[in-house]
Amino acid sequence: MNRSALARECFASLLGIVVAGILLQAAAQDAGAKIRGEIYWQTKKVTRSVNSARAIAQDFQTYVTKSEQLEPSVVNDVKVELGRYLDDAGKHLAIMKKDFAKDKETAAAIEKIEKDLAVAVDANKAMIECCASEKFDKVAGMECCIVMVKQLDKIHAAHQELMKKLTAKPAKAAAK
Repeated sequence: MNRSALARECFASLLGIVVAGILLQAAAQDAGAKIRGEIYWQTKKVTRSVNSARAIAQDFQTYVTKSEQLEPSVVNDVKVELGRYLDDAGKHLAIMKKDFAKDKETAAAIEKIEKDLAVAVDANKAMIECCASEKFDKVAGMECCIVMVKQLDKIHAAHQELMKKLTAKPAKAAAK
């Protein structure tokens, strides 16, 4: 084999290695982007549900503060809407837990949020029960609202902390 043929062969081999490296790096970035995209979508569903529940609970707390007697239709609307958002958050957390079943740390964090969500569901029932009573006790109603809002704030904070950790993981994996 002459020198020019050997040089062409070496150049072709080097070019192949460079192209393969570029393709592997692109595939890793695509995988990271796909993971980030899936995480983003599922987490946004949970975020929207929790934020909507928080907004309703906060608005209801303001309503209870300003009212001497609560309208049954308002209490029922809050019951339905808050219940729907809490159920939606639970469904999306279950999907996330399934998606991250192999990641023990993430699964444990999701389970903790699920337990906090169960407490929020109970707090919602107690709040509605308290506020739907014919003998409405404003102080008790306010206390129920405060418990509900604090529980939703706790869920929101835990979920945001989890999201920071999850979005950092694919970036680390893609960097490798």
